[in-house]
Amino acid sequence: LQVHGFVFCSQLLHHLAKFGNISASYYKTKLFVQAGESPVVQAMADLLFNVRNSFYLGAYNTVINEAADLDLSEADAIERDCFVYRSYIALGSYDLVISEIRDSAATGLLAVKLQAQYLSGRKSKEDVLATLQDWLSDSACNRNTTVLLVAGMIHAQEGNYPEALKCCHGNTNLEMQALCVQVYLKMDRPDKAEQQVKTMSGIDDDATLTQLATAWVGQALVSGSCGCASQGGEVGVELKLLISNGNKEEGEE
Repeated sequence: LQVHGFVFCSQLLHHLAKFGNISASYYKTKLFVQAGESPVVQAMADLLFNVRNSFYLGAYNTVINEAADLDLSEADAIERDCFVYRSYIALGSYDLVISEIRDSAATGLLAVKLQAQYLSGRKSKEDVLATLQDWLSDSACNRNTTVLLVAGMIHAQEGNYPEALKCCHGNTNLEMQALCVQVYLKMDRPDKAEQQVKTMSGIDDDATLTQLATAWVGQALVSGSCGCASQGGEVGVELKLLISNGNKEEGEE
């Protein structure tokens, strides 16, 4: 099983139920209910709610199909497009992303394009890291959530964990905090990962990402195998980094 982002599967439900002594069906409901509201209320308040959650749960084709029908503001349309192209990356369609995102596109989309170039090898690692450095040094770019997220994922993929944490630490965005959790687990620091999950819980205890991060840390604490994504097995599969939303491991495309 290759994991190209957040994955929602029966194993995860099993572990959630085991750690919390709560039925899996409870979590099937809770993962889609935030701040005590129903999914319908959430969807009415946030047109991208279902798109985000589908992405976090690994339903990439659903993201692509549902996003096409949304009537959004310009800012929301850019965020939607970022999730759509990240879904294509997760599905391995790097060339589509590279060809469709123009050089004149919004900064967030250019960051997604850079990620596709990095994962596909269409741009050298040195050039990718240099571009990230330029963006992170530019006040017009270094506040963009997608830029920071992509920079964090690429640095983490390269094993530059301190740099990855610099990109996402202290940000209130739950996806960036979830990345921090995974980086801490790769560093064999479950204590820091647990602290980060507590911070996420303080923001939104019922959010999909908070529930997933809780499961990752729970598995790591039970198994004692925080940085074992490369070793295979259930824990390794579910702790596999969202870092790439694609796979750049040796011998894979």
